[in-house]
Amino acid sequence: MAKVTLTDITDLENDPSQAQTAINANNATIEQQLDLLLSRDSEQPNQILADVDLGGMRIINLGAPESGTDMARVIDAERLIYELLGLEYGETGTENGVSLVDVLRLVEGVVGPLTV
Repeated sequence: MAKVTLTDITDLENDPSQAQTAINANNATIEQQLDLLLSRDSEQPNQILADVDLGGMRIINLGAPESGTDMARVIDAERLIYELLGLEYGETGTENGVSLVDVLRLVEGVVGPLTV
């Protein structure tokens, strides 16, 4: 089903006033629908007003959080946990650092079993 329904122009030659009315109404409809879109260049309004279902897809190329309301990546959570535990990130000697699972095992050793 189309998200935008426009009026068809049926007789441009014989009924120009009807065509003009339909074209103007279509333009107004398109403008209203464009205002509902999320802007990639931050043009306002630019807020999401409903939940977004990504259909199992991931958000990629997410930057590091800069404030308390920013989304965090797994690596940011790992580093925070390490910092809270007083550990250097990746200090276990593995080539690529330590996974979050390894960190959680360390936490369980200190505080006991974790449940979600």
